[in-house]
Amino acid sequence: MKKRVSYGLTLIELLVAISIFSAVSLVIYSVFSVGIFAWKKEKGFSRLFQETSSALHRIDTDFSSIIPPAMIRFVGKADEIYFPAIITDNSNADEINYIPVKILFRTKLPGKSQKGFFRNVIPFEKAFKETRIRKAQSIGAMKDVSFEYLYLDDQSERNVWKSIWQDTQLIPKFVRINFSFNNKDQSDKLLISRMFCIPMGEIGTWIEEESDENQF
Repeated sequence: MKKRVSYGLTLIELLVAISIFSAVSLVIYSVFSVGIFAWKKEKGFSRLFQETSSALHRIDTDFSSIIPPAMIRFVGKADEIYFPAIITDNSNADEINYIPVKILFRTKLPGKSQKGFFRNVIPFEKAFKETRIRKAQSIGAMKDVSFEYLYLDDQSERNVWKSIWQDTQLIPKFVRINFSFNNKDQSDKLLISRMFCIPMGEIGTWIEEESDENQF
């Protein structure tokens, strides 16, 4: 009597094969989904980095153009900076003109709820008459912006960062801008600090006894 030879799969073997295939497919899909999510996230941050890099370059150029305070002083607060500067006017192709101006950085426009980083340039002849910021330019995608200034602490003899610049007769040597930005879907936030050096500035002396700010 000949034995019957089976060349097919039993129901149990078929179910096991389907289960293994489903598990492998799920792992592959999960890895692929994570890769796509990471790529989109990196792409969003890359665009924000490019915009912010351009904004920081603009700020660095403005600080480099500061002139000695005379009629307009350097004023530095946690949410506002303004100072005298010289900018170039390239509107005339035959020659380059240098124009004295007052440059303002603000984290919020007066009377508005929008926050960010706003830059405004006012010609000298209008700087003493302007009471409102007109045509302020929002630069970069920066949020939660704040300004700090480097001092030499009189008590500890160490460098400290403070949120106000006290001496209007001097220009600070270093200014630090703290800010953050979110990616496109608001799922993640990056906190960044950038320090700027002002060539003609000086390190002020902080004489307050309490020194609770960040040390440099």
